[in-house]
Amino acid sequence: DALANREDWSLALLAVVAALVGIYAVSITGRGSGGPLDVVNGNSLYPMLRAVCGFALGLVIFRFGYLVDRLSASVQDLLVVVLPLAIIAVGIADASDRLMYLLYIPLVAVLSRDGRMAQLLFGNALVYRLGIISYSIYLIHPLFVSFAIRTWRLNGQQEWVYIAASLVAFAVILVLAELSYRLVEMPGRRALVSLFSPKRPAVGSS
Repeated sequence: DALANREDWSLALLAVVAALVGIYAVSITGRGSGGPLDVVNGNSLYPMLRAVCGFALGLVIFRFGYLVDRLSASVQDLLVVVLPLAIIAVGIADASDRLMYLLYIPLVAVLSRDGRMAQLLFGNALVYRLGIISYSIYLIHPLFVSFAIRTWRLNGQQEWVYIAASLVAFAVILVLAELSYRLVEMPGRRALVSLFSPKRPAVGSS
């Protein structure tokens, strides 16, 4: 068991180092549109590299997330509050999204333990529903990325115009994401399940 644990730790450490090196490599390409890691152009493998590195970090968190249980419930609750505030502060300060990325790693780890504060902030019905339609939101939101900025520029670059336009964009995205989930995603899932599920023989057939 001890040897197996050491092997697990060695592989986990290797995966973390490789993933962080990959993330750093993506961040220094100069291809980011809204930040060093905002690499989304499909003319290179960097978006895939970023996704694979994030997936590797997620696997490590899943495998060793139990280590967070060694922290007291109070400390876990404090981290659930402090880490999102730190992420928001980094965003407001317009600092490098490398730091924001690093902050998400311990946040995901502590949220995986489903503590009291995690349940309160992220286990409520609203956040749960946003999680359900998150893939639809992901697919739809690029259509509205520039809406707020264009509206702001066309109306004297006033702050209230930008805020109002952003709120309108968010509302439209949520409505379209809900419709997409109900009318496209779920019917599509059911169709695929029906197509690939093993067919049961009809009753009475030989």
